Amino acid sequence: MLHAKTVFRALSAVLFVSAAALPLACSGTSSIVVTDIVGKREIKPLEENPLICAAEDANKGDLSYTWSAEKGTIKGEGQTVTWTAPNSLGDYSVTVKVVSNKGGETTFSKKFKVTDDPYHNKTPDKTIYLNLTIPSDNAVIAKTKLRTFTTAEIQCNVNSVDPAGLTYNWTDGGGKLVAENLAAGRASRVGWIAPGASGFFTVTVVVSDKQGRQATGEVVVEVLCCRDP
Repeated sequence: MLHAKTVFRALSAVLFVSAAALPLACSGTSSIVVTDIVGKREIKPLEENPLICAAEDANKGDLSYTWSAEKGTIKGEGQTVTWTAPNSLGDYSVTVKVVSNKGGETTFSKKFKVTDDPYHNKTPDKTIYLNLTIPSDNAVIAKTKLRTFTTAEIQCNVNSVDPAGLTYNWTDGGGKLVAENLAAGRASRVGWIAPGASGFFTVTVVVSDKQGRQATGEVVVEVLCCRDP
């Protein structure tokens, strides 16, 4: 027969691991999973920051979104909104409540930094920039590391071309892409959510202008499990 203390320790270990696996930013038991709020992590006071909620409902329901901010103001409604930062420095939470017409409900929060020196402090800009030139036969390649289920933000810039006439065709490479106007080919900036498995993954964008000329960018991501990159 197992000793009572042995059973207690084993049960405690299971409960600890289970609790550690839960996303702290989410609340409630629901068919809805919010993976991230995608947006610039650092902005200046009073700067506008477009935000996208990456959410899915296992029951395939229609989702509605209610946004709030610790400070600053939220403009718009739906999956994509704009958060205007407050005029004071600090880390501030933005929260989204997602409700399904099939009964699911969950809440997700994320902190964003308001700073007078974005990307040059202890938490630098982690955006991956692909600077392309049209036309080009050689792909521009960037590399990064990421933990499982976290998000890389990728910005595609095309030199000396009117951005209004460009089409962006993104390939997710095994993760999940989130962006406004992604399906329409108008997304120059995307969030790429890493899968739950470690390994190497390649996110690709092919940019075309009105004349059909193209340029290609690739981001090779090494996804690491359970440790910081």
